[in-house]
This record gives sequence, structure tokens and C-alpha cells, in this order.
Amino acid sequence: MNPIESVPTLWDDARDDSFFRVVLHLMDARFLEAASSLLAANDSDLAPTL
Repeated sequence: MNPIESVPTLWDDARDDSFFRVVLHLMDARFLEAASSLLAANDSDLAPTL
């Protein structure tokens, strides 16, 4: 995989908070809410343990 196209696997507050501050003003709030829901649904930290 090309390192330019790789997706970080760890949350970086400095980078990610800045990103979401920018897209907040560029994208519709309903879209961001739906995207956040999809991300949370696939978050292994939030998955129920069986």
C-alpha cells in the first residue's frame, strides 16, 4: 500500500479535532451525524462483549 493512501489506525487529538472543526463548516450536520454513527457502529472499543 502506498503510505500516502494509508489510513491512521490510532486517534490523534491534534490532527483529528482540527479535521472535524473544518468539516463542520463544510458539510451538512445530518451527514456528519450519520458518518459519526457509522464510525461508532464499527468501533471495536464500543462493541458488546459476549
